[in-house]
Amino acid sequence: MKSFNNSVLGVTLLEVMLVLVIISTVIVMSMRYYSNASASSQAESILGTLQAIGAAADSYAVGSTSGYTGFAATNLPTNLSGQWGVIALSGTASATGFSVSFPTVNNSTCLALKNLMATGVSRFTAGTCPVAGTPGALVFTYSSSTSTT
Repeated sequence: MKSFNNSVLGVTLLEVMLVLVIISTVIVMSMRYYSNASASSQAESILGTLQAIGAAADSYAVGSTSGYTGFAATNLPTNLSGQWGVIALSGTASATGFSVSFPTVNNSTCLALKNLMATGVSRFTAGTCPVAGTPGALVFTYSSSTSTT
Protein backbone atom coordinates (compact mmCIF):
# COMPACT_ATOMS: atom_id res chain seq x y z
CA MET A 1 0.00 0.00 0.00
CA LYS A 2 1.08 3.52 -0.65
CA SER A 3 0.94 6.04 2.08
CA PHE A 4 0.97 9.75 1.70
CA ASN A 5 1.24 12.05 4.69
CA ASN A 6 0.54 9.10 7.03
CA SER A 7 -2.77 8.28 5.36
CA VAL A 8 -3.54 5.10 3.46
CA LEU A 9 -4.69 5.64 -0.12
CA GLY A 10 -5.51 2.00 -1.04
CA VAL A 11 -3.99 -1.14 -2.42
CA THR A 12 -1.91 -1.27 -5.55
CA LEU A 13 -2.69 -3.35 -8.59
CA LEU A 14 0.37 -5.50 -7.90
CA GLU A 15 -0.95 -6.45 -4.45
CA VAL A 16 -4.38 -7.37 -5.86
CA MET A 17 -2.78 -9.50 -8.59
CA LEU A 18 -0.56 -11.27 -6.06
CA VAL A 19 -3.58 -12.18 -3.92
CA LEU A 20 -5.43 -13.47 -7.02
CA VAL A 21 -2.44 -15.62 -8.03
CA ILE A 22 -2.24 -17.16 -4.56
CA ILE A 23 -5.98 -17.88 -4.45
CA SER A 24 -5.99 -19.43 -7.94
CA THR A 25 -2.99 -21.63 -7.06
CA VAL A 26 -4.77 -22.91 -3.96
CA ILE A 27 -7.93 -23.63 -5.97
CA VAL A 28 -6.06 -25.51 -8.72
CA MET A 29 -4.13 -27.63 -6.22
CA SER A 30 -7.27 -28.49 -4.26
CA MET A 31 -9.09 -29.54 -7.46
CA ARG A 32 -6.22 -31.86 -8.41
CA TYR A 33 -6.20 -33.37 -4.93
CA TYR A 34 -9.98 -33.86 -5.00
CA SER A 35 -9.81 -35.52 -8.42
CA ASN A 36 -7.11 -37.96 -7.29
CA ALA A 37 -8.89 -38.71 -4.01
CA SER A 38 -12.17 -39.24 -5.82
CA ALA A 39 -10.66 -41.68 -8.34
CA SER A 40 -8.95 -43.58 -5.53
CA SER A 41 -12.19 -43.81 -3.56
CA GLN A 42 -14.10 -45.02 -6.61
CA ALA A 43 -11.43 -47.63 -7.36
CA GLU A 44 -11.59 -48.94 -3.79
CA SER A 45 -15.38 -49.13 -4.04
CA ILE A 46 -15.23 -51.13 -7.28
CA LEU A 47 -12.58 -53.44 -5.84
CA GLY A 48 -14.75 -54.04 -2.76
CA THR A 49 -17.71 -54.89 -4.99
CA LEU A 50 -15.56 -57.26 -7.04
CA GLN A 51 -14.25 -58.99 -3.92
CA ALA A 52 -17.80 -59.47 -2.64
CA ILE A 53 -18.89 -60.95 -5.97
CA GLY A 54 -15.78 -63.17 -6.02
CA ALA A 55 -16.46 -64.43 -2.48
CA ALA A 56 -20.07 -65.24 -3.41
CA ALA A 57 -18.87 -67.02 -6.55
CA ASP A 58 -16.36 -69.09 -4.57
CA SER A 59 -19.06 -70.10 -2.09
CA TYR A 60 -21.30 -71.13 -4.96
CA ALA A 61 -18.55 -73.05 -6.77
CA VAL A 62 -17.58 -75.06 -3.67
CA GLY A 63 -21.05 -76.59 -3.47
CA SER A 64 -21.54 -76.97 -7.22
CA THR A 65 -20.35 -79.76 -9.48
CA SER A 66 -20.24 -77.40 -12.46
CA GLY A 67 -17.97 -74.78 -10.93
CA TYR A 68 -18.91 -71.20 -11.74
CA THR A 69 -21.07 -72.07 -14.77
CA GLY A 70 -24.46 -71.38 -13.18
CA PHE A 71 -23.28 -68.68 -10.77
CA ALA A 72 -24.52 -65.57 -12.57
CA ALA A 73 -27.75 -67.18 -13.73
CA THR A 74 -28.86 -68.72 -10.42
CA ASN A 75 -27.49 -66.65 -7.54
CA LEU A 76 -27.30 -63.09 -8.74
CA PRO A 77 -29.56 -60.98 -10.93
CA THR A 78 -28.29 -60.32 -14.44
CA ASN A 79 -27.97 -56.62 -13.66
CA LEU A 80 -27.09 -55.10 -10.31
CA SER A 81 -28.05 -51.44 -10.09
CA GLY A 82 -25.50 -49.39 -8.18
CA GLN A 83 -23.28 -46.34 -8.02
CA TRP A 84 -21.59 -47.27 -11.30
CA GLY A 85 -24.76 -47.69 -13.32
CA VAL A 86 -25.93 -51.21 -14.00
CA ILE A 87 -23.26 -53.78 -13.19
CA ALA A 88 -23.69 -56.57 -15.72
CA LEU A 89 -22.73 -60.12 -14.87
CA SER A 90 -21.99 -61.45 -18.31
CA GLY A 91 -23.00 -64.85 -19.53
CA THR A 92 -19.45 -66.02 -20.14
CA ALA A 93 -19.28 -68.06 -16.96
CA SER A 94 -17.38 -71.33 -17.19
CA ALA A 95 -16.25 -74.01 -14.78
CA THR A 96 -13.19 -71.93 -13.87
CA GLY A 97 -14.42 -68.32 -13.99
CA PHE A 98 -16.80 -65.60 -15.18
CA SER A 99 -16.85 -61.94 -16.26
CA VAL A 100 -18.26 -58.80 -14.66
CA SER A 101 -18.77 -55.52 -16.54
CA PHE A 102 -18.92 -52.01 -15.04
CA PRO A 103 -20.43 -49.79 -17.78
CA THR A 104 -19.43 -46.29 -16.60
CA VAL A 105 -15.83 -46.19 -15.39
CA ASN A 106 -13.62 -43.24 -16.26
CA ASN A 107 -9.94 -43.50 -17.17
CA SER A 108 -8.48 -42.15 -13.90
CA THR A 109 -10.60 -44.57 -11.85
CA CYS A 110 -9.56 -47.44 -14.10
CA LEU A 111 -5.86 -46.65 -13.71
CA ALA A 112 -6.20 -46.32 -9.93
CA LEU A 113 -8.06 -49.64 -9.86
CA LYS A 114 -5.36 -51.39 -11.87
CA ASN A 115 -2.75 -50.06 -9.43
CA LEU A 116 -4.78 -51.40 -6.49
CA MET A 117 -5.20 -54.76 -8.17
CA ALA A 118 -1.47 -54.98 -8.90
CA THR A 119 -0.53 -54.47 -5.26
CA GLY A 120 -3.16 -56.77 -3.75
CA VAL A 121 -4.09 -60.38 -4.18
CA SER A 122 -6.98 -60.60 -6.60
CA ARG A 123 -8.17 -63.26 -8.99
CA PHE A 124 -9.81 -60.58 -11.14
CA THR A 125 -8.02 -59.20 -14.18
CA ALA A 126 -9.12 -55.92 -15.73
CA GLY A 127 -9.64 -55.27 -19.40
CA THR A 128 -8.58 -52.16 -21.29
CA CYS A 129 -9.22 -48.79 -19.67
CA PRO A 130 -11.52 -46.36 -21.50
CA VAL A 131 -10.08 -43.37 -23.33
CA ALA A 132 -9.25 -40.44 -21.05
CA GLY A 133 -12.14 -38.01 -20.67
CA THR A 134 -14.78 -40.48 -21.82
CA PRO A 135 -16.39 -42.93 -19.38
CA GLY A 136 -16.65 -46.41 -20.80
CA ALA A 137 -17.22 -50.04 -19.94
CA LEU A 138 -14.58 -51.97 -18.04
CA VAL A 139 -14.79 -55.77 -18.00
CA PHE A 140 -13.21 -57.86 -15.26
CA THR A 141 -12.53 -61.56 -15.65
CA TYR A 142 -12.46 -63.82 -12.60
CA SER A 143 -10.42 -67.01 -12.69
CA SER A 144 -10.29 -69.57 -9.94
CA SER A 145 -6.84 -70.72 -8.90
CA THR A 146 -7.96 -74.28 -8.32
CA SER A 147 -10.46 -76.57 -9.96
CA THR A 148 -13.74 -76.97 -8.09
CA THR A 149 -14.74 -80.30 -9.62
